[in-house]
Amino acid sequence: MTIRPIVIERKPSAGDALSISKSGITLSARFIREKNLEDKVGIVFFRDDEDEYWLGFRIIDENNQSDSLGLVSTSKSSNRYVKASEIINKTPVLARIQKLPFKADRTFEIQKDTKNDLWFIRLRPVFERHVQWSDKKLIPEDVMGVYRYFAKDESLLYIGKGWIRKRAYSAERESWGIHRVEFSILPNDDECLRWESFYIDEYRNRFGVLPPYNRISGHGQ
Repeated sequence: MTIRPIVIERKPSAGDALSISKSGITLSARFIREKNLEDKVGIVFFRDDEDEYWLGFRIIDENNQSDSLGLVSTSKSSNRYVKASEIINKTPVLARIQKLPFKADRTFEIQKDTKNDLWFIRLRPVFERHVQWSDKKLIPEDVMGVYRYFAKDESLLYIGKGWIRKRAYSAERESWGIHRVEFSILPNDDECLRWESFYIDEYRNRFGVLPPYNRISGHGQ
């Protein structure tokens, strides 16, 4: 008998949370209420050119800046949301997160950057880059990260970490039937190990087994 946790698709968000959905970006009612932001009507987003998994924002009194967007109240709750389609479409990580099926995977804890007087969230790598196996030469050289391989029928074959292009050119992988490579670029091996372990555990918890070539190799690499 194999037992594993039941994945709850509609896990309610609690606390200071920001969620990404098809309709845009939503700030939780608790965050709005406890930070006394009920009367604010505008929001400005910020990014870090050196860290694509950081997203900052500032809530403002008026929606009158060239780079601000309007905060909209919902009729059913005290949440506030913003139609941020342009920002999402221009940001590969956000665009990929928006398409994730489980709300829990699209919800992030809001934190405070007191130095810059900003709120921010930490996104997670979501394999936002992809190439066909036949085009693996397009994978940038000398970048490390987490990656996964898919077969032509969209079944997941393998989750790994390390030097992405170098691993793709390993001779034994030519026989794996790989059709597509998805990957995220990360700054160091500790981050690679952290997210490889996360995604391997997530897959095992969801399906009760490891991807086929993780079972064969015994670990990601």
